[in-house]
Amino acid sequence: DAFREQPEDQRLFLPYKLDETDLALCSQGLAEIKECLRDAQLHDSLDKLRAQLHVKTRLVAFKNRNV
Repeated sequence: DAFREQPEDQRLFLPYKLDETDLALCSQGLAEIKECLRDAQLHDSLDKLRAQLHVKTRLVAFKNRNV
């Protein structure tokens, strides 16, 4: 049992982890899918940043009014 591979040791075939050989075996639309995923990540990050800036702006305004 000590030689059995653990789940955390399994290779995940994530698009950004694939080398050229693996990419050659994938579908032709993989590049477009990767671009869509990166675009979604970008928008999520910008939304989070925008929300944090909004909260900070409100906190500074509150502090300026009440201090």
